[in-house]
Amino acid sequence: MTAVPYTSVYRATENTLLWAPIHAAAERAIATPGIPSIILCNTAYTELYVSVAMQSRGSGIIAAATGDGRIAAATRADFR
Repeated sequence: MTAVPYTSVYRATENTLLWAPIHAAAERAIATPGIPSIILCNTAYTELYVSVAMQSRGSGIIAAATGDGRIAAATRADFR
Protein backbone atom coordinates (compact mmCIF):
# COMPACT_ATOMS: atom_id res chain seq x y z
CA MET A 1 0.00 0.00 0.00
CA THR A 2 1.25 3.46 -0.87
CA ALA A 3 0.40 6.37 1.41
CA VAL A 4 1.01 10.11 1.43
CA PRO A 5 3.29 11.02 4.37
CA TYR A 6 3.03 14.49 5.87
CA THR A 7 4.93 16.04 8.77
CA SER A 8 2.64 18.40 10.64
CA VAL A 9 2.63 20.20 13.98
CA TYR A 10 1.14 18.85 17.18
CA ARG A 11 -2.64 19.43 17.27
CA ALA A 12 -2.60 21.60 14.17
CA THR A 13 -6.26 22.59 14.53
CA GLU A 14 -5.74 23.82 18.11
CA ASN A 15 -2.14 25.01 18.01
CA THR A 16 -1.49 28.76 18.36
CA LEU A 17 1.69 28.75 16.25
CA LEU A 18 1.57 31.19 13.35
CA TRP A 19 1.96 28.43 10.76
CA ALA A 20 -0.45 25.92 12.39
CA PRO A 21 -3.42 26.86 10.14
CA ILE A 22 -1.34 25.95 7.08
CA HIS A 23 -0.67 22.51 8.55
CA ALA A 24 -4.33 22.11 9.55
CA ALA A 25 -5.42 22.89 5.99
CA ALA A 26 -2.89 20.41 4.59
CA GLU A 27 -4.14 17.71 6.97
CA ARG A 28 -7.74 18.33 5.85
CA ALA A 29 -6.74 18.11 2.19
CA ILE A 30 -4.78 14.91 2.73
CA ALA A 31 -7.69 13.37 4.68
CA THR A 32 -9.77 13.30 1.49
CA PRO A 33 -11.53 9.91 1.30
CA GLY A 34 -9.67 7.42 -0.83
CA ILE A 35 -6.19 8.85 -0.27
CA PRO A 36 -4.23 6.72 2.21
CA SER A 37 -2.12 8.97 4.40
CA ILE A 38 0.14 9.07 7.43
CA ILE A 39 0.28 12.28 9.47
CA LEU A 40 3.46 12.59 11.53
CA CYS A 41 3.33 15.15 14.33
CA ASN A 42 6.62 16.00 15.95
CA THR A 43 7.18 19.13 17.98
CA ALA A 44 10.70 19.76 16.70
CA TYR A 45 13.68 18.16 15.11
CA THR A 46 16.17 16.73 17.60
CA GLU A 47 18.93 18.79 16.00
CA LEU A 48 17.27 21.97 17.27
CA TYR A 49 18.07 20.97 20.85
CA VAL A 50 21.84 20.62 20.38
CA SER A 51 22.57 24.28 21.14
CA VAL A 52 20.27 24.21 24.18
CA ALA A 53 22.07 21.14 25.53
CA MET A 54 25.48 22.72 24.91
CA GLN A 55 24.45 25.87 26.82
CA SER A 56 23.31 23.80 29.80
CA ARG A 57 26.64 22.02 30.27
CA GLY A 58 27.88 24.58 32.80
CA SER A 59 24.73 24.93 34.89
CA GLY A 60 23.10 21.56 34.36
CA ILE A 61 19.82 23.39 33.71
CA ILE A 62 17.94 23.32 30.43
CA ALA A 63 15.77 26.41 30.36
CA ALA A 64 13.07 26.22 27.70
CA ALA A 65 9.37 26.85 27.24
CA THR A 66 8.36 23.19 27.17
CA GLY A 67 5.65 23.18 29.80
CA ASP A 68 6.11 20.07 31.89
CA GLY A 69 9.44 19.33 30.21
CA ARG A 70 8.34 16.77 27.63
CA ILE A 71 9.22 16.94 23.98
CA ALA A 72 8.42 14.73 21.01
CA ALA A 73 11.36 15.20 18.71
CA ALA A 74 12.74 13.18 15.81
CA THR A 75 15.83 13.60 13.67
CA ARG A 76 15.48 14.95 10.16
CA ALA A 77 16.92 11.67 8.90
CA ASP A 78 14.03 9.78 10.52
CA PHE A 79 11.62 11.57 8.17
CA ARG A 80 13.46 10.73 4.95
